Amino acid sequence: MRGKEPRRLSCESSTLITIASPMLDPWLKLTLLASLVIFLPVLSYLALGAYLSSRRENCPVCGESRLKKVDWIRATVLVDGKRAPDSWAFYECESCAARLKFHHGNWSEASESEFRYFDRRTHRS
Repeated sequence: MRGKEPRRLSCESSTLITIASPMLDPWLKLTLLASLVIFLPVLSYLALGAYLSSRRENCPVCGESRLKKVDWIRATVLVDGKRAPDSWAFYECESCAARLKFHHGNWSEASESEFRYFDRRTHRS
């Protein structure tokens, strides 16, 4: 055993009891520290992702926090003859059943032609 000498205790009888001091191997300490440094951020990242994915936004129609994103579209559009990225998202409120579109920071009601994005059975990417 490296390090400290074991402590010896004596009992009333002349028998000696040897107790080994609890020392961890340096490689074991390094392994435990490395696993904490690696796994703690990974677990924090996963927990934050689970929280954010279950979080709902407030509905602009009824104010309840039951707004669920049902589709998100990225596209390339032509602006003055040049290609530019664009995106918009479709939301459905689980409280008031409003079907909304979020585009360029503005909320609007989804048109009837956009209702297909709310029905996953008929929508194809």
